[in-house]
Amino acid sequence: MNKKLLLATVMGLTLAASTAMAAPLDDYSKGKAAVDLGFNWGGSVSVDGTSIDNKPAMNAGVTVGLGNHMALQYKYDNWQSKDLSGVGGSAQIGYQKHQVNMLFQVAPGISPYVGWRHDSANLNMNTDIISGKLAGSENILQVGVLGQYKFANDRAKLWGDIAVGTKNRQSYEIGLGYEVVKNIDLNVAYQYNNIDDVKVKGLTTGVTYKF
Repeated sequence: MNKKLLLATVMGLTLAASTAMAAPLDDYSKGKAAVDLGFNWGGSVSVDGTSIDNKPAMNAGVTVGLGNHMALQYKYDNWQSKDLSGVGGSAQIGYQKHQVNMLFQVAPGISPYVGWRHDSANLNMNTDIISGKLAGSENILQVGVLGQYKFANDRAKLWGDIAVGTKNRQSYEIGLGYEVVKNIDLNVAYQYNNIDDVKVKGLTTGVTYKF
């Protein structure tokens, strides 16, 4: 992997979109809330057909009902690459995302949203080509829609989330959650993110506590 591709990769991570990782809150009554903790498991980032594997990294989120079919949501996502090979040394990529969304429940199980997101990425290198650290960050606006369907006596939940944003952001996620005990869900989801030649995809797992 050459210097040009390394730079393209870190910029791609800065531009990449990623979505929710936990079973969505379905009751937007004032005072209702959900706290999410989870991990992004592996997956990969690809640039111009060259794929880089990721390693597990933690994510989190909070959603609070505001009443009148509205909810406020904060999410943090974190992706970390394994050491890159073939660069004449070592290189690691990190990507973090903070976002705040306002959700509007227009019908049972259907919630369009608008939001702000801050993406940041860094590339630490110690190679024959270059040594040091590259970093970049951007703020974007996004819109999306979240849909969910309950079954198995309302203990299981299937959801989908699709979003687009400024600067050509695109992403989607499909997930499944199950209430193992009252107010505690275990979740698994697959997410796919695309920006031009850069693709970020992987499996996420997590737990949601509702109160």
